[in-house]
This record gives sequence, C-alpha cells and structure tokens, in this order.
Amino acid sequence: MMDHDVTKHGLRQSIKQTLMAMDEHDRRARSTTICAFIQAMELYKQASTIMAYAGFGAEVDLDELIVSALGAGKRVCIPRVDWQAGTMEPAAISNLDPDLVVGRYGVRSPGGNCGRIPVSGLEMVLAPGLAFDCDGGRLGRGKGFYDRLLAGGLRCPVIGVCFASQVVGRVPMESHDRMMDQIVCEQGVLRRENG
Repeated sequence: MMDHDVTKHGLRQSIKQTLMAMDEHDRRARSTTICAFIQAMELYKQASTIMAYAGFGAEVDLDELIVSALGAGKRVCIPRVDWQAGTMEPAAISNLDPDLVVGRYGVRSPGGNCGRIPVSGLEMVLAPGLAFDCDGGRLGRGKGFYDRLLAGGLRCPVIGVCFASQVVGRVPMESHDRMMDQIVCEQGVLRRENG
C-alpha cells in the first residue's frame, strides 16, 4: 500500500504514473491472480448475474474471468457507456469479443444488440478505479460514470478491483460516493475495516 497526496488530482496523477510504469507481462500475471481470487469468493460462486468491466489501458484485465463466467452459465453484464449523457448501464453479453465494440478512448462497450439489465437484477458488481483504501473508498477517473450507476438503486455488493499499488492510506470521499464492500488485488481480498 502506498501513501499519496490526498487531493483527488494529485492522487490520480500519482497512481496513473505508477500504473504506466508497470511491465505488461507483470500486469497480465497480476490480473490472472486477481481473477483467481475473485472466482474463489463465495459471493462470486453464488451470483448468477454479475457486472464486470472490459478493462482498457492499465486497468486490471478481467477478460479471463468474463470468459470463465460465461462458460459457467453466469449472466455477465458489461457497462454500456453513453458519452453524450455521461451515463452507463449494464448490458448482458454472450461472447466477449463479438459483443463488444471499441468506442471513445479505446473503451470496449456492449453493442446495441446486447440487452440492458436493470441494476436491481445485479448480484455482484466488479468496479475498476484509480485508487482505493481499506475503508472501502474508491477514486475513479473523475467523470462520475460509476458514481451515477452505483447511486441508481443498486442493492448488491460492489467489489473494487485493482492492483496492490492502487491501495492507498485514504481516498478523498464525498457524501454521495458509494463505498466498496470489498477490494480485491493480487495480494488477496481486503475487507472494509469500518464496515
């Protein structure tokens, strides 16, 4: 775990630099370990409908987990982003690559043929972020897409997914921010200390 400047801007810049310095082979190996930790979670085993994400850039790559979940008969949703409205919605995919289209900033998102799933139908959400803390705090990229989705009637557990270098002493939080129920990194599953 690292200690960083506690301003959102300073923390985002610091974490981005750390992530960009990570070797691609190392990133893939750590992502595989993280996927294995998630698959070992009782919550994951019990969930029939999950929302994951199609990683891009320096994020933890969940493709391996998504393919495995689809193969196990789980309904897997990926966020479909509406850049104009600044929103996203869960959309069910059947196949990883054929169902995703590459959009703005290289973000892979479900195509129009993938059906929307109400957030009330989700049983587990895997959320990326730039930084997390052990109290369940999450710092996103600053556009608020996940904040709006998580505030929209979601009742299931939300699991933050990151590399250990993204876990910091404290993430600046606002009153409307949704706390993560757990955080998973290559060192294991971290539970909220105060919740």
